[in-house]
Amino acid sequence: MTDSDINPNEWVACESCDLMVRLPELREREESECARCGQVLERSQPDSLRRTLALSIASLLLFVVAQTTVFMSFELDGLVQDAWILTGIRALFLDGKWALASLILFTAVVAPLLWILSLLYIVVPLRAGRTPPRIASAMRFCALAKNWSMLEVFLLGVLVTYVKLTGVAKLGIGPGALSFAALMLVSTLAGVSFDARLVWGLVWDRSGARS
Repeated sequence: MTDSDINPNEWVACESCDLMVRLPELREREESECARCGQVLERSQPDSLRRTLALSIASLLLFVVAQTTVFMSFELDGLVQDAWILTGIRALFLDGKWALASLILFTAVVAPLLWILSLLYIVVPLRAGRTPPRIASAMRFCALAKNWSMLEVFLLGVLVTYVKLTGVAKLGIGPGALSFAALMLVSTLAGVSFDARLVWGLVWDRSGARS
């Protein structure tokens, strides 16, 4: 056996004890464990590409709805004010809080969108039987965007604000807020269903490295 016969995707270092382990072929809903410490190394994700594609498309649609519809409405002394996601970010910019506004804009809007689009960039060609260009860079970018996507932190901040303002004004939840909550759930499921090892396995098989 030569180096070109060895698929590097079959090997992984245990995160707990650093033992190099050759991963076995897993059947549906099986998992592999480290022989030294028992740490779970991998869980089989049944029909990963199809599920990830469906959840990514759903996430993109929910993202558009969340950004383009009313997030919350405020009623005080008979005056009603509608707010979108970008309304609060814009207010922070106008108030001179550039750093905070930029951080919220990036983690709650830009990074989630980039993560969804990078998932689609990877999964759509693979489902069509092709390997997307610069797949290694795309996988690294996807992981980076996911790390910066903090939808749950933004939603937690909205909930805290909602509780604090209920005693001052009458608040209404708009379709944007409901879509945002659904986006957080669906995008989380997309991340869970995405099997990076499966992607690298398909890329390896199609690259002709074993020929």
